[in-house]
Amino acid sequence: MKFFYHRSQGSLQEIFLLIGDTLRKKIVDKVNNSPVFSILVDEVTDISVKCQMVVFIQYLDEFGSPVVNFLESRDVLSNSVSADSATLHQVLKDCIKDINGSNLCGLVTDGASTMTGKKNGLAARIKKEHPTVVSVHCICHRLALACTDSNKDCKFVADTSDILRYLWKFFEDSP
Repeated sequence: MKFFYHRSQGSLQEIFLLIGDTLRKKIVDKVNNSPVFSILVDEVTDISVKCQMVVFIQYLDEFGSPVVNFLESRDVLSNSVSADSATLHQVLKDCIKDINGSNLCGLVTDGASTMTGKKNGLAARIKKEHPTVVSVHCICHRLALACTDSNKDCKFVADTSDILRYLWKFFEDSP
C-alpha cells in the first residue's frame, strides 16, 4: 500500500470488482472441468431493502472431492419490478451462463413457493431445461423452520432465545 496512491472510492470499487471477476473466472473454469455441479440459491433482502440472489456452487475437484464456493450475488430487481419465479430464473440463468449447463445435476433452495412451486417455481423452470436435475429443500432452512415451530412448545428454548436477544441488543446499543 506504500506505493499505491489510487485510493478513491471509484478506484477501490473497480479493484474489488476486478478481484471478484478474476476469482469467479477461476471457479467457473474448475466447474467446467467437473463432470457435475449443483447450485444453492437463496433470495434475500438486505438492510437497504435491496432484493439479492445469492448463489453458491458445488462441484467435484480434480481428485473427485466435493468443493463448495460462493459464486456471486445479483440484484434481482435490476431488470424487473417483481421477484417472481420468472425473474429469479432469468437472474440464475445469467449467473451460470458461462458454465456448462448440461452438467447441472442439483438445485438447493429454500421452501418458498417461488423457488419450489411445482408448475411455475424456479425448480420447475430449471427442470424444464434440465430434466435430470434433482431439486432439494435446503436442510438449513428446514432446521430453521423446525426450530421456530418447536420454540412455541418449549418454554426454556424461547426464554433462552429472548435472553440472548436482549443481551445482543444491550451490547449493540452500548458505547
